[in-house]
Amino acid sequence: VFSWGNTRDAELGYVANQPVESPQINTLLSRLNPTHIALGQRGTFVIDGEGRLWSCGSHTRPQNDVKSFLGHAESSLALVEGLESERFIQVSATSHVLAVTLQGEVYSWGSNSYKQLGRDGVNNRPMKITALEGEEVVQVCAGGHHSAAVSKAGNLYTWGRGGYGRLGHGTSDDVNVPTRVAAFPEGIRVVHVACGLGDAHSMCVTEDGHIYSFGDGDFGKLGHGTNDRRRQPERIDFDIVKVVCGSSTSAAISLSGALYVWGGGRRYRLGTGTEAVIWQPRTAHALNTHKVVDCALSSEHGVAVTDRGEVFVWGANDHGQLGADAGSEKTIIAPRVIKLPGEFPAVNRVHCFPYGTLSWSPSRLSDAHETIKAAPAVYQHLQGVDVDALRRRAYILEYASSLLLPLLPFFELNVQALGGREPSLALGGSAEGLRTLQSYIAFGHKERLLKSILQRTTETTARVTITLNRVQIQRTPEGLAGPDGSQSVFAQAARELRSVDQSVFLASSRCWKVKFRGEGLDDAGGGFSESISEMCEELRNHSVPLLIPTPNGRDEAGDNRDAFLLNPTSDSAYHLQLFEFLGTLIGIAIRTSSPITLQLAPCVWRLIAGLNLTIGDLKEVAANYVATLEFITVSPADVFEQCDFPTTTPSSLEGVDYQVVPGARLTLARRDEYVRRSLELRLHEFDRQVAAIRRGLARVVPLPVISLFSADQLESLVSGGQHFDLELLRWMTKYKNCEASSHHVSWFWETMAAMTPEEHSLFLRFVWGRTRLPRTEADFAGNQFKLQASLGGADAALPEALTCFFLLKLPRYSSQQVMSRKLRYAITHCKAIDSDAYARTNLADEAPAA
Repeated sequence: VFSWGNTRDAELGYVANQPVESPQINTLLSRLNPTHIALGQRGTFVIDGEGRLWSCGSHTRPQNDVKSFLGHAESSLALVEGLESERFIQVSATSHVLAVTLQGEVYSWGSNSYKQLGRDGVNNRPMKITALEGEEVVQVCAGGHHSAAVSKAGNLYTWGRGGYGRLGHGTSDDVNVPTRVAAFPEGIRVVHVACGLGDAHSMCVTEDGHIYSFGDGDFGKLGHGTNDRRRQPERIDFDIVKVVCGSSTSAAISLSGALYVWGGGRRYRLGTGTEAVIWQPRTAHALNTHKVVDCALSSEHGVAVTDRGEVFVWGANDHGQLGADAGSEKTIIAPRVIKLPGEFPAVNRVHCFPYGTLSWSPSRLSDAHETIKAAPAVYQHLQGVDVDALRRRAYILEYASSLLLPLLPFFELNVQALGGREPSLALGGSAEGLRTLQSYIAFGHKERLLKSILQRTTETTARVTITLNRVQIQRTPEGLAGPDGSQSVFAQAARELRSVDQSVFLASSRCWKVKFRGEGLDDAGGGFSESISEMCEELRNHSVPLLIPTPNGRDEAGDNRDAFLLNPTSDSAYHLQLFEFLGTLIGIAIRTSSPITLQLAPCVWRLIAGLNLTIGDLKEVAANYVATLEFITVSPADVFEQCDFPTTTPSSLEGVDYQVVPGARLTLARRDEYVRRSLELRLHEFDRQVAAIRRGLARVVPLPVISLFSADQLESLVSGGQHFDLELLRWMTKYKNCEASSHHVSWFWETMAAMTPEEHSLFLRFVWGRTRLPRTEADFAGNQFKLQASLGGADAALPEALTCFFLLKLPRYSSQQVMSRKLRYAITHCKAIDSDAYARTNLADEAPAA
């Protein structure tokens, strides 16, 4: 990204009012790998390579004005609040902002003096334009006081100020919500739209390459040869692919790359060498031998870029917006090429605003949005299935989800008591089959439903301040936090927030302000985040006795060794209040789209989501326990009688046993009863704790909607994506029988770098029995990853892992391609070691689901 000019409001991340006299590499924006950039009156909006929306600018404005335009309260580059989990394809900005998501939904915020936001509700934060739901929007344009959108079906929608007929509806009336422009001939599909920056005109391009213009005709900017206004779209016959509206100016790029300009020529802003009015489209002569691929117009200058990456500028140069090549010239009467610094790939996009100019080469959206060419190896049941068949199935599921989503409010989704146990989702009437359909509803549709509900109940600011003391707390059960955690930051916050009004937890960003006793913090948002992080750390290090390691973690066997279960012995009224507060924190993470570090086992997420547990869920966290029950179940009578089985069964907490059947020694006659009741106890031992968590969760988000999500999806909503820090793993690696500089090792790290996040999780599961890396070097606690080169023959062998020692034995393969294939096969197909030969019987028929 290259930028130059005077950024009055620090729109480009530079110091406000600091001229940039020649094109410079804008490192702030370049690091985002932008796919789209839009410059508004007071800031810049950038869609990065992952589809996330960032903004910066409004440096000289009051903070409330900053947030109403940028979507956050900082003038520096930051993600737009409330949209962190959305992915965008396009954004447009003037005094208001319109942004299109990957799914074709439109968010708006900013100035709304003429209802140009297209919706009701607050103006100072992004909200969805509900009137466009059901229309997959592909492009939007924010004009000075009106807005426009083009749908995938080729429909044009306009709204906002209607003076001079700029909306194309045949009148000059204002329109409050997006309304389809109906004046086009039958069969005409619109593919692109542009709106005047400060003037009352609009233009669009149709699929057949024609321009339609409407609105105010002053200075001939509609291109019809007169000053007359047009209240409905009127055609101009050109083979056009893109149109641009400036201030009393217009431009268009033809299919062959010719640049046409027309309108008012003051200060040579059309680049035709004259200040005269150009009544009809005319080529810019200086560019006749070039193929233009993009152009932009501000109020007094223009910029274009060719297919060879050459950037041309013209018009006024009062603020250095034409670059240093213009020297002291106040105007450039015809397009002149300017030199960009360095040796970089050619740019092919340009944008400008009254004081500055941008050029860049857009990044592609992440590969996550591309069509797959083969089913990833992690999806074993899809291997061998034709990709076209998979694509058709995905389309059917997506289409079915889109049909079902609008009907969900009509389903009977009520949280009621189930069998006297924890509150659960009760489905009745037409909703009987919804639980079955739950896994078939696309995650994006469920997430949009949840967000639309949360958006309608959101509070805007933190209205309570809490005081926390963490200076003298030792994070051990024996220390000042107390054996029951009563002095921990977690418990302090729970006490202070227990009696506050529920609306406090409905904030879109931070729910409270924090004063840390003995620390000089003025909480402008960081204190809230720090308090959440501190509480999550206390949960992890057992300062608060709510979580316990999984039995697999204690036994170093099976999966989920690094995950936590709920402490079944923390069932006092005090501890249940803490569990309720934990549920509130989970709800806050969902509502604010601010992931928290909460390493709960999958079965806990299932319970929080309102799902029942099965023997398979128990096996994921207590493999040895399930194997023991299996042995008891299948042992022949003579073997059983020789064993001295107790009548108690261990709980998930080490050292605590439950009495299952009477007596001191298990008899053959009571074997089936013992197994059934043992499973019943273990599958329900967290019921009271989960009920408390769900009560706290219900204070922040609606439980019926949460119950539509699977355990994995709920964890994603709360904890976000799991980042795999490959450089940290490399730093924490020891080598055996090989050197870090050898080809063998280099191939390994190249293979790891090419893996997907899912494969990284499978790799960790294969070599360590975990799914996530420790966050820091200290969190490894001395457990370095060991990479050992195997001796002997290579290409026929698979890698071998010793999970107890975090060690990978890697054969010396003949090439990186062979290594990649073998390692991927091993981590995908060699997940478990059945060290107990007898542990093979499925107990699903022996014990009913909880």
